[in-house]
Amino acid sequence: MNRQWSLDLNFNFSYTIDNDTLSKVGLCLSGSDSELIAHFLNKNSIPTEYFFMDIDGINFECLELCEKISERYATPLNVISITKQQLLSEEIYK
Repeated sequence: MNRQWSLDLNFNFSYTIDNDTLSKVGLCLSGSDSELIAHFLNKNSIPTEYFFMDIDGINFECLELCEKISERYATPLNVISITKQQLLSEEIYK
């Protein structure tokens, strides 16, 4: 796979992928930093799918923001829900 990207001083971003098997980019959303990446991926028409890890509703405010990002860019948001216990145990690593 050959990936090339550039970002100039005016924050114009370009990204190309030369690959026969990669069809989209998976982006883990968490808030404002990932929103910037989502914006540039959308602006450059790079196929993307979003992911968010919901931890027992603890990060509900972040989930609301990520849902808004998903709606804004009309991109699917996959929410993976886990409990605090799963997060703290080895179950999550199996």
